[in-house]
Amino acid sequence: MNRTLRSSVPALALVFAACAGSSEAPAGSIDAGAGGVTCSGEAQCGDGACIGGLCVSRAESLGNLAIEIAPPLGRGAQLTEIPVAADALPSLTADAELNLVASFGGVNMSMDVPSMASAVLSVPSAIAGRPALVFSQSLNPMTKAATLAVPEGIRSRDATLGFFPVAPSDGTSPPYMFPLTIPAMGPTLPIQKLPANPFTMRGHIQDPFTGKGGFTARAFKDGVLVSSVASTSATVSNNAGDFVIVLPATTEGDVVVQVTADAGNDPWVTLKPITMSPSTPNVDIPPIILPVYANPNAFRLNVHGGDAMPISGATVRAFTTIDAEGVSGSVQFVREGTTGTDGNVALALIPGDTPMPRKYSLGVMPPPGSKWASQCSEVHVPYIGPSTPAQLLPDVPPLVLRPVLTRTVLSAGAAPVANVTVTATRTDPPPGPCLPTPQPVSATTDGRGVFTLPLDAGMYQIDYVPPTGSPVPRYSEIVNVGAGSPTSVQLPLGVLIEGDVRDAVQVSLADTTVRFFEPQCPAPDSCNAPILRALVQTDANGHFRAVVATSTQVK
Repeated sequence: MNRTLRSSVPALALVFAACAGSSEAPAGSIDAGAGGVTCSGEAQCGDGACIGGLCVSRAESLGNLAIEIAPPLGRGAQLTEIPVAADALPSLTADAELNLVASFGGVNMSMDVPSMASAVLSVPSAIAGRPALVFSQSLNPMTKAATLAVPEGIRSRDATLGFFPVAPSDGTSPPYMFPLTIPAMGPTLPIQKLPANPFTMRGHIQDPFTGKGGFTARAFKDGVLVSSVASTSATVSNNAGDFVIVLPATTEGDVVVQVTADAGNDPWVTLKPITMSPSTPNVDIPPIILPVYANPNAFRLNVHGGDAMPISGATVRAFTTIDAEGVSGSVQFVREGTTGTDGNVALALIPGDTPMPRKYSLGVMPPPGSKWASQCSEVHVPYIGPSTPAQLLPDVPPLVLRPVLTRTVLSAGAAPVANVTVTATRTDPPPGPCLPTPQPVSATTDGRGVFTLPLDAGMYQIDYVPPTGSPVPRYSEIVNVGAGSPTSVQLPLGVLIEGDVRDAVQVSLADTTVRFFEPQCPAPDSCNAPILRALVQTDANGHFRAVVATSTQVK
């Protein structure tokens, strides 16, 4: 199941009780300035709890928190969502696992359902802003059915069941999507009938002289695959360059056809949108005539910083658009590689002609943690001939230094917090058109609570995750790296949430993940992702403790 998280940082209001008692803190613990008194045992904390050598008050209200329970596989329990946690604790019950049968048929007895496919059930999350719950399983080729392990809690909810062919069936059948309601009773979904008479799109790709094999054609709507997958290679029944793709008869509106090269010597083609409707169920695409271009030549690029030292482990991506009068769309070519210890990377690139080098957009992305910043630039690729040794391209500008985010992480009482995992996730688009969105980057605070993260300039979500057993809570904020920022961040005061997780027959669930979210809007759809306030694992007895923020504060 694929889940994603975005986050912003409003306050969480929780009412908590006072903590009493005192004792000297063990070596290395957070001092009493963290918002409570030090302790060495529960008895010293009155109604509170001793966590990490500090008394932490217990939450009296969960406010608007939501809970997600993720039991381990094979325990007979399934992922469970509790949209309103106010009355759920101290005992949480995970949904029982339901084996739900999804089956497919044709609209008539003569229609054959492709045997190689997967059934994918998507159910909108009950927690506002969370991604949909997704469950998938391969079809039994004989029965054309799949058994999906899903939570009992999704009964009576609206969902979408997808039929997704896989090779070789994806060559003859498109994917299909069926809206439905999960039945309140019983283990089976209604049989979904694959519609007959799908739409078709026929096309042909060629160079100026002959049909081109070795390409694959697909159609997308709003970035989602909606067609079968067709090869342009010659067969007994298919001339080289010809392709036919089929789409569900329910497809309406603009679709985009892409014809991509199977090997590395050719570019790919993206056609302009084509409008599909019941009045035009069959479309003949005008011939796609590729321009004349040379075979890729071997080139070498050197990546170095402003100090002239080579940069190893950098991803280098070269991208060009090829002018093509015979294409109603764009023809593009891209190559990617990684620099070695000498800062060099070898790329096979389609060159220009003798008088005019070909212009490429060049993206250079140093590895996470590098002091050097990503950059977009241009590189000009001349014609050198197929048998010429790899030529060094001289116009890769030196990289400049990244801004460095250096901060001290403090507790609510201004004490430094060690061993906090700090993760930076970019939230705005990359600064250059040839740069992809970078992967999250992490660091850990040292004994003084200090961390250092070299990052490309831009907006980031910074997540602070204290070590397991810490008396301080998680915290998230949005930071504009490179624009100047505070030198310290103060984690909010924490309160304790404690409870047990059991399955549907009240057996304790060990090793179960429990997440606490703060939703950012009341409705399940059209909402920013909720803030993850706590993530804990149950112990061998199904018990958990989570320290959750009472407020947010940045200095």
